[in-house]
Amino acid sequence: MYSTRPGVTCFLFIVVGALVSAACAPASTGRELGEAPPQPAVAAEPVQEIIPLTEAGIEGFQISSSAFEPGGELPDEYTSVSGDLSPPLSIEGVPAGTTELALVVSDADNSGFVHWLVSGIPADTTFIDPGRLPPGAVAHLNGAGGFGWFAPSKSLDMVHRYQFELYALTAPLQLAADHDVLATIDTVQRNSISRTSILAILIG
Repeated sequence: MYSTRPGVTCFLFIVVGALVSAACAPASTGRELGEAPPQPAVAAEPVQEIIPLTEAGIEGFQISSSAFEPGGELPDEYTSVSGDLSPPLSIEGVPAGTTELALVVSDADNSGFVHWLVSGIPADTTFIDPGRLPPGAVAHLNGAGGFGWFAPSKSLDMVHRYQFELYALTAPLQLAADHDVLATIDTVQRNSISRTSILAILIG
């Protein structure tokens, strides 16, 4: 009869026991060494308000219009429905040290399309008449390739927001009226000591 030595028998019991324990153990989850530390939360980029209803600059620098309330609808009189008449604008609180003012009107819902770009507005200007510019002011190229006010169209499929931005400049702009639109706006912004704005909307 075949006999097994005591040492071998002990070894076999150990091996068999290990195999049984492994077979009965729960499947590996990959977490046997402990949970990984939680990753730090990534802060979301702050949502920037593209077009504020109004924005007051230093010393109460403000722009307003008797034609519409801040955030109100632009009347037909100043749209393509009636022609090319620009809306009346009032200015107050121009900061000390301002040499001239510049005006930029753009459509926030059409990639910032520029409807009006004006420089050389005298610093003491308090009112801009409809369809006119103060003496000495320069109408620059607009997004349509023309000069002066490019009246917004009401034949749109959504609400469009038009921002009237007024900049106080520390020095005359001294750029030709046909200078590149975006380059002109960049120069205006870089030479500004304060900015104020008002918003108008147009419902197509």
